[in-house]
Amino acid sequence: MAIPRISADVEKPFRDALGHAIRNELQEMREGLLRLTDEQIASCLSLCAIVAIDVCGRQWPDEDNLRRLGEAATESDNARAFGLKAEDSYART
Repeated sequence: MAIPRISADVEKPFRDALGHAIRNELQEMREGLLRLTDEQIASCLSLCAIVAIDVCGRQWPDEDNLRRLGEAATESDNARAFGLKAEDSYART
């Protein structure tokens, strides 16, 4: 399956946001993300989903995958700074 090239208006802000997250620059990351359009945010979320699917063996994550992804995603100091909890990432509403 070929994934189309990411448009520059999504790629740059997404890379910038990831860079800020890696450097624990949470305010800068937030400010950059708030400048995105709804369409750009949707594209960024699609990229995150593609990564999650790839990590799960190129299939939709099941309950166990979601729990492991949630736990891994909330181990960092950055996630803790946002108040993220693993169970929130897969809790059903």
